[in-house]
Amino acid sequence: MERLLKMRATLPAGEFVRQVETLALGGDASAAEMAGEGSQFGGIGWPIDAQKACDWFERAAAMRGDSAHNLALCHETGRGRPQDAARARLLYTQAISLGWIQAKCALGTMLVSGSGGRTSARA
Repeated sequence: MERLLKMRATLPAGEFVRQVETLALGGDASAAEMAGEGSQFGGIGWPIDAQKACDWFERAAAMRGDSAHNLALCHETGRGRPQDAARARLLYTQAISLGWIQAKCALGTMLVSGSGGRTSARA
C-alpha cells in the first residue's frame, strides 16, 4: 500500500482505484480502509457509494479501529447499512479495543442517550 501511495500521482485515477481495491480484496486492511474512505467521500476516481464504503470498512473492521468506527457509523446512521444502534455500539466498543480513541466519544454519546439499548458497554 505504501508503494502504491507513492505512485498515486503517476497513475490514472481509475488505475489507482483498481490497484487499491485489488490489494483490499487480497486482505490488505489499509487498502480496504482507503477504498472505504474513497467510496464514502468520492474523489481520486471513486464514485460515492455508501453501501460499498461500508462493505470495505467491514473487510478491515477486525484489524483496524478506524474501520470498525466507520462501520459503526454506517449502522448508527443507516447510510450503507440498515440502521442498527445496538450493532453500532458493539462496533464502537471494538474500535476502542483496537485503539481508535475517537470511538469513545461516539460510544459515550450513545450510552448517555440510551441509543442501542439499556445495557452499558465497556470502553
